[in-house]
Amino acid sequence: MASVIRDGEAPQEPGAGGDVSDPQALLACCLDEADEAVWVLDAVSGRLLYANARAGAWFGSGSMPAAAGSFERAGGGLVAVDVRGAREGAWLVGRARPGTDAPAARDALTAVPNRFLLQELGEGVVAAARRARSCVAVVCIDLDGFSAINESYGHRAGDRLLQEAALRLRGCVRESDVVGRLGSDEFVLVLGEAVTRDAVAAALARASAALAQPFALETGEVHIGATFGVAVFPEDGESFECALRSAGAALGRAKRLSRGSWRFYSDGEAGVSQPSLASELRFALEREEFAIHYQPRFLCPEGRLSGFEALLRWDHPVRGVLLPEQFLGMLEHTGLIIPLGRWILASVCRQFACWRGAGDPQWVMAVNLSARQAADPGLADFVAECLADHAIPAQCLEFDIPERVLMEQGEALVEPLTRLKALGVRLAVDDFGTGFASLTYLKRFPLDVVKIDRSLVRSVSVDPAEGALALAVIDMAHQLKLRVLAEGVEREAQLALLSAQCCDELQGFLFCAPLSAAELDGQLVAGMSIEPGRLARAERPRTLLLVDDEENILSALRRLLRREGYRTLTAGSGAEGLALLAEQEVDVIVSDQRMPGMTGVEFLRKAKELHPETVRMVLSGYTDLQSVTDAINEGDIYKFLTKPWDDALLKANIDEAFRRKALSDENRMLTRQVQVANIELMRVNAHLQDALAAQSRRLEVGKSLVEAWQAVIEALPLPVLGVDGDGLVALVNSAALAEIGSCAEVGAAHRDVLPAELAGLVDGGGGAAHVVLCGRKWLVRCSPLPASDRRNGFLYAFLPEVS
Repeated sequence: MASVIRDGEAPQEPGAGGDVSDPQALLACCLDEADEAVWVLDAVSGRLLYANARAGAWFGSGSMPAAAGSFERAGGGLVAVDVRGAREGAWLVGRARPGTDAPAARDALTAVPNRFLLQELGEGVVAAARRARSCVAVVCIDLDGFSAINESYGHRAGDRLLQEAALRLRGCVRESDVVGRLGSDEFVLVLGEAVTRDAVAAALARASAALAQPFALETGEVHIGATFGVAVFPEDGESFECALRSAGAALGRAKRLSRGSWRFYSDGEAGVSQPSLASELRFALEREEFAIHYQPRFLCPEGRLSGFEALLRWDHPVRGVLLPEQFLGMLEHTGLIIPLGRWILASVCRQFACWRGAGDPQWVMAVNLSARQAADPGLADFVAECLADHAIPAQCLEFDIPERVLMEQGEALVEPLTRLKALGVRLAVDDFGTGFASLTYLKRFPLDVVKIDRSLVRSVSVDPAEGALALAVIDMAHQLKLRVLAEGVEREAQLALLSAQCCDELQGFLFCAPLSAAELDGQLVAGMSIEPGRLARAERPRTLLLVDDEENILSALRRLLRREGYRTLTAGSGAEGLALLAEQEVDVIVSDQRMPGMTGVEFLRKAKELHPETVRMVLSGYTDLQSVTDAINEGDIYKFLTKPWDDALLKANIDEAFRRKALSDENRMLTRQVQVANIELMRVNAHLQDALAAQSRRLEVGKSLVEAWQAVIEALPLPVLGVDGDGLVALVNSAALAEIGSCAEVGAAHRDVLPAELAGLVDGGGGAAHVVLCGRKWLVRCSPLPASDRRNGFLYAFLPEVS
């Protein structure tokens, strides 16, 4: 018995039963008995209502079409018939023509729709979107490194990888979306149901993460990635075929610019054609078309310059200045990144040596390091050579490795990064927060610095969730004894929050854009720094924000408070208030409750999330509000004041709020000072522990050497006596004791145990003398200890003279 799918229900398996008293159910029951593949869809929404068993065999399990438009065409072995149903609107009944070979519609290896069925289904999704006036995203996917898998492990392993990749892609999209294979390692996604650019990006992020996980083959685990090209109907094509071509073009651009990324067709042509790009890159270095710009970085909270990040630019003779993301993928693909990377390092070290001579010797220069560069077996030797040539301490050079590279390469990078670390250079994880790296990655690699990605920094003062994530990264890194640098600081609010959370270093356009070496030279002479007032709380007027949708209320409050010495800001809605808070530093907020769009409580809750240091109050004529009570109890609101207000009482409450804010600021400042002191103490303790361990090792080595020399001296058949810088006997062998006497023990004054003519040799810086001891003649030579000054002692050697 067939079933009918009602609005809001999921399609049921064929033969699951149903109520045949319903005319629709009777129709479905008849269709279930048909010898052909039959499916029923709502013509308005395109939603699948019913499919019989033969339709399931035709399309395969879990791959039923989601849109009615797939069956409006009469070609391709499918026909469509309009049937007027009991509900409002028409149904579309599709059936397979007799003799059509259903299995041929699916890819034999992966079981997803092949090129022909993909065309059919894609056109159906587009047709439904055209009726609904919505969008469809068509995504072309290319598996990075697949050909290498075939070459290294054989086609059987490649086939297994393709099957697993298809399953993973199917798990990353909705049931209504289509996954197909065009051929080789190229797949296609068709994402329907009014998709947005953000939704597409989220789906691609899931797919990218899924494909980045290791594939378990018979020969072991392998890693691949994927590159995506996206086109959107109707913006990038008026039909499915046109959109598919556009997606293919976008995929080509993404592969040229940066493997492992995705690109929308609407973003335009940002690069050049692949053949010409490779050819031009080969000559660009010879023609000296590459340039290096330097972006300063600053210590927090001191504000002084701490170093620079070296950033590559290509001054293309036709297209102008190109950024690395426009050609870095091709550099990696062709291997040109190796010679270019060495040129960058040599140029940077030469420039840095000049700047260190005129500035702070503790400055750090950061250089980006790609996966292919890190795998270069000669990299460590070349780095050591550059450091020696330009007399740069190793700790002043920092290599930045993107988080994505650490995730993709994993264990392969541990050994080369350890070799670099052995030189003494610093290692940093760059763009942290853009991928899925965990604490495990920070512990597995010998890292020194975590660089928070600009996307998280941008959200610090706007999005509470992402802002909390950035601040959590700072705390987490400090617990692991890693320094933290925030990239992309562009607003004063970001600076204030990062500084308050003890971020170690800051970098961004708020302070200085990347500049050429020539542009920076003049500024270095003047001395670059962040003004102390921007990092520490400067003296400023107490600031009050009034939020009310009634202008007359705002005017009355301004008049009342104009002589109180406050700097008063006003906003007509919660949204305007949040915009002001993002740009201005505010102490106290007074908000109305009843406002259009966002109530006062909603606004103040949001203000607390973004700016918890503010003191927040509600001023409203509506007193019987449970939401206000809850907000007060939860700490979102400091006080609730009523309208109409008593002037004296209102001013007293606002003044009390400012005093509360001042006390809170002082507590925060003291807490921050303690945090900074604790962090610095942790670093000093770690440094002392390392120094003590090194000293202990040196002492052990020295002790061993002393014992070894004592054994050597004791074995000599001639008398030997050593004197330290204070004139005390430091060492003496048995032969010397036998000739001089037992009084020549270690610790005795040498003038008390040696004849005057011998003791006096020390005053002259050494020499020789003839003496008679115990009836024997000796030639005694007194020599300062090698590579030492006089204070470190002398060595007496007694040589017997033949009569």
